[in-house]
Amino acid sequence: MIVCEGPGSPAKPSLVQTVDSILISWTEPAENGGCPVSSYSVHIDDGESGEFSEANVSNDVQSRNFPTMRSFLISRIAYDIGKTYRIRVKAYNDAGSSESPILGVTFSYLPEQPPSPVKVARLSNSGQLTVDMSDFPETSKGGCDILTYNLQMDDGLGSEFISLVGETQPNLKLAYTAADLQKGLTYRFRYRVRNCRGWSVFSPELFALASQVPVKPHSAPILVSTSSTKVVLRLTPTSDNMGALVTDYTLFRN
Repeated sequence: MIVCEGPGSPAKPSLVQTVDSILISWTEPAENGGCPVSSYSVHIDDGESGEFSEANVSNDVQSRNFPTMRSFLISRIAYDIGKTYRIRVKAYNDAGSSESPILGVTFSYLPEQPPSPVKVARLSNSGQLTVDMSDFPETSKGGCDILTYNLQMDDGLGSEFISLVGETQPNLKLAYTAADLQKGLTYRFRYRVRNCRGWSVFSPELFALASQVPVKPHSAPILVSTSSTKVVLRLTPTSDNMGALVTDYTLFRN
């Protein structure tokens, strides 16, 4: 006659999330209690009351009486994105069962692609230009909080992007002012966001011309000729277009 007791607890389970499922994995108990482990089951709570129920709701016979089972696939269809659930594994032998430590998991996915950043301020006299990333929608976060916004910029000559903020250190500011820009150059900006699952893809690029309001003409209009029906004037061009092509001159009179 073999005398045994319930098995030791399985180790805390681990998981791998995909877009539509979660793969729960575990290791066998260090002690079987004197009798071989005969089966395992995976249990998950409802994310609110804390009451657990078996995840094998379809009664899949492949998951019953399977002592070498070390993983179980849970469909995410029945669970809410962004809600945190608790998962545990039970091991069974002829004498009883034991439970693993609880694993908490927030059902989530990578953030969606952000929209393009927005230029919110012209080039300043000190060569600064401000871009904004606040258009990223709440519904695109992927089920968990955004941990950082990573803004990148090129050198205005079409070279590789460099990170300005948010790549190695967390950044949650939605506006950033780039400095030391050269007027007349078009700079490219893009950004990505990271949540508990990882990085999104980069946003579409913003092309921002580093420019200011042009310098006012240095002299008044010059009278060229007059007649009974018209006055001909010569306009003096601006001495500095401040980085952008002058598209129009407007003449005012009293």
